[in-house]
Amino acid sequence: GLIATLPVSAPAGILVQSNTSAILGSEEETDEALRARCRLATAPMSPAGPADAYRFVALSTLRPDGSYVSVTRVRIVDAGACSLNVYLAARSGPTEGAMNAPGTDVFLVYQKLLKDVVPNGIKCSVYPAIEAALTIDVTLIVDPDSGLTLEEAETKAEVAIAEYLAAVPIGGRRTTPALLPTDSGKLHVCAVLAKASESAVGIVQATSSLGAFDMTIPYNAIPNVSYIITAIMVKQ
Repeated sequence: GLIATLPVSAPAGILVQSNTSAILGSEEETDEALRARCRLATAPMSPAGPADAYRFVALSTLRPDGSYVSVTRVRIVDAGACSLNVYLAARSGPTEGAMNAPGTDVFLVYQKLLKDVVPNGIKCSVYPAIEAALTIDVTLIVDPDSGLTLEEAETKAEVAIAEYLAAVPIGGRRTTPALLPTDSGKLHVCAVLAKASESAVGIVQATSSLGAFDMTIPYNAIPNVSYIITAIMVKQ
């Protein structure tokens, strides 16, 4: 509460009020906190917009029949000059359609982004990802005492590789940050071989003539990999 006190010297009718309990309020903002807040001030004006919002809408768009569009991979690329490009892909390949082809999945995502995400003054373009054609040979070393047949080993490795490739992001993977939005990524052969070797207990090792080679994936592409898998028995 507040109490009124007569000051020692003051004009008639002037009183001093003082609080008898703690005043609730915010702590004073420190200089360091103020500087950090200032650095964040331009974030809402980013020409790329909220990337996570674009991804969410692209992954969640519905067709007129209530089914989801074929989108499991999304890449947002800041194209500069207040414009951005959105690239789409499904597990099996590029998303079908074009943003000027009504009824197609790409068109539906484009329309949904325009409606729900894209702010005024921003140009948004939506495209299916392209495919980067690659070839990998895989040799499996199989322990005959494991009971695993050559056919089983090849089938299990093929399934494991296909599952891994279906999840490789548009633009590939990186071991160092990209300097530009259009920098290429990689498909790491060592990762593909690891998936093959881990696909069945009886597989001792998976190798390739490519060794630990890293294949280049353009920023707007997904890998379309042809692979030959050969299993051989090696007594341990």
